[in-house]
Amino acid sequence: MVRFFLAVLTILSIVPAKANTNIPSFFPKKIITVTADDKGYIFIGKDTLTSMELPDEIQNRLWKSYLGTDKMYDAIHLDFKGEVPMNTKASVKKAIHEGQKKALTDLCLQKHKKLFDDLNGNQQRKIRKQFPVLFQQDY
Repeated sequence: MVRFFLAVLTILSIVPAKANTNIPSFFPKKIITVTADDKGYIFIGKDTLTSMELPDEIQNRLWKSYLGTDKMYDAIHLDFKGEVPMNTKASVKKAIHEGQKKALTDLCLQKHKKLFDDLNGNQQRKIRKQFPVLFQQDY
């Protein structure tokens, strides 16, 4: 009888359970935090950037993360310190979006040798699901 229970427990521990998306992950999310202040400075970590440099920096961080682990950051978070002018907010958001598009182009050319728009619907859905940070619009 004891052997039966041990066998059942062993089998149950080996059979993978269906993942539940409501359970929080034990691994911390990887987030790129972009901070803009009222003087027009843009920071990612300890790096200070201009709005002209921001798209390339976002692209590089997303791309290097993918090359290293076959995964990308989970999200991009935009933080404003102080009274940031509306035109600065808009240019920072535009620069982030541009960096996402560049990283998406790199990814699609690497994986499929095609641009995202040239992929079939199934391939596009798979990329959207696997790399949601490339399509994030709310920062």
